Amino acid sequence: MSKNLIIKKNKSLQLVTKLYERLNYSGLIHPGSIIDGALIEEIVGTKYEGSDDWRFIGPYIGLKTRLESEGYFLTQKDCNPPGFRILATREMPEHAMNKLHDNLNSNYNIACVMANHDISKLSENEQKKHKSVQSKATQAAMIQHKMIMDQNFF
Repeated sequence: MSKNLIIKKNKSLQLVTKLYERLNYSGLIHPGSIIDGALIEEIVGTKYEGSDDWRFIGPYIGLKTRLESEGYFLTQKDCNPPGFRILATREMPEHAMNKLHDNLNSNYNIACVMANHDISKLSENEQKKHKSVQSKATQAAMIQHKMIMDQNFF
């Protein structure tokens, strides 16, 4: 890893820490809190110019990752980008269930796409690999479906 990349990563981590500490000091890190995008822009020192502006997006994603690692779900629903809201504790189960359903649908989609794809031109070894991944996606979707639908699964 180059020295410049290490310096950039270190600066990004410092900025994430600065963002988190400033929001925490301001009493904004708690369930139900709304984090104003203008405050994030002020702390980061740059305006949000869209999803390809990594001077802003890098620290922003780092902050969101840190908050999620501490047990907070976040949403931008009903917020002006780049602002977000920390979900209230009572909202978390529904949000988590929606994510589980999204993941289930994704695994079903992977299995279906893999099943419908023509693999006749692949070597025997490549076909085995393809079928193995397809089988794993199918099994994952089936297990997830059972877990979501059956209250007594565990």
